[in-house]
Amino acid sequence: MRLYERTAPALRSYLRLLCGNTALADDLLQEGFMRMLQVDVARLNGYQLKSYLYKAATSAAMDHFRARKRELHGLADIAQQIEGSMQTSICRTT
Repeated sequence: MRLYERTAPALRSYLRLLCGNTALADDLLQEGFMRMLQVDVARLNGYQLKSYLYKAATSAAMDHFRARKRELHGLADIAQQIEGSMQTSICRTT
């Protein structure tokens, strides 16, 4: 709990600056802590924990942006397919 209290406010601010969205920053903050809990942190000192936490949260943000980019490309492909279908339909009806 102390690590959270010491690091969460600054990490949340960092993530808000990184992504420009408070709700997303909160989600990424949570994801960063979840990723940290999945590793053996007993061997890390406080500074190393904080560094790992920032890296985990930044990686979560990058994963989010990559997924969003793929999603947007997928939507663009669908829009092109729909547009192509509409063009084909228009050509058939005239």
